[in-house]
Amino acid sequence: MYYNIKDAKNQSMINLTVNDLDELSSSLDLEMKPCDRSIDPYLVKKYLSTLNTGKEKEFAQAIISNTKYISFSILKDTLLKCVSQIKLKFNLYFPICSVSKIGSEHWLMLLAWKNSLIFRKQCLSILENPKYIGNDDPIVIIDDCMYSGTHIHNFLSAFNDLNNKLIVVVPFSSHRAAEEISHDYPNVKLIIGEYVDPILTDSQFCIFRESFNLKVDNFNDLMLNKFGCWDCEESLDKHIPIYFDHKIANNCCTFKGIYDQVIKQSPTRSKILEIDLVIRELILEVGQSFKMTNSPIILWMHILDKNPELLQLLTTQYSLLEQIEEVHIIIE
Repeated sequence: MYYNIKDAKNQSMINLTVNDLDELSSSLDLEMKPCDRSIDPYLVKKYLSTLNTGKEKEFAQAIISNTKYISFSILKDTLLKCVSQIKLKFNLYFPICSVSKIGSEHWLMLLAWKNSLIFRKQCLSILENPKYIGNDDPIVIIDDCMYSGTHIHNFLSAFNDLNNKLIVVVPFSSHRAAEEISHDYPNVKLIIGEYVDPILTDSQFCIFRESFNLKVDNFNDLMLNKFGCWDCEESLDKHIPIYFDHKIANNCCTFKGIYDQVIKQSPTRSKILEIDLVIRELILEVGQSFKMTNSPIILWMHILDKNPELLQLLTTQYSLLEQIEEVHIIIE
């Protein structure tokens, strides 16, 4: 969900505190129940039968054979090992202001918060917006995985004007993403639990690409239709063969088109959506505070649910707030 509550002049913030994170983490069940989301050999056989050439089947089999499935228990253990390496007092970047997405990073931060006393004790403040930091202590940024590094790169660019040390914690990452972040932000400390790299190196990809003897557009169409990969001419070497209990990344980062067809049970964002609902209630409280200003509020929501009953509920619920002038719900 992307959201943005604003009056005519100011972007609002919820102003979370350390105590708020205590309450959030303790009130939510953040654990995922065990579920077998591994790759199903029968579904693999069925998928491979849809491919036309031996070359296509060979490449698809290489992707499947080299894929890492990260269960919730592995993700949690790796996350906690990573945060245990933070030895300084810090500010935790928990972005829920402006047009921010409530995503897996928020869930992981709450998981670390709930399961690591040292992590909680070391945190000085919760930072929602880089513009409103009140100290020079380090800032910790957490995410589940770096594929190309673009997502973390966007986070880091918001801190360009600050002197605070930045610490990025990611349980899983490609070497390439880590190298590019280190090159562009040499003062950033990276804490990475495990590396997962592309199927092909740059040179191997060039050989693979040429072996099909296709024009660029036709090659890209082939990779999208057969393997579910976008922008392959530019970034197939950034597609990482990995998926989690809580998500499969999009086609620009991994092989979603394949995984959707061969895993036993689809990942679920249920824990992230539960956090989403709680944050939404906090936003509503912020919205109520605008009553004294008589300023219109515009609420944007981006949800991953096509349930018409939920859509109706959300529209009705938010329209009840008198000062919300517009309700925009974008279904993906």
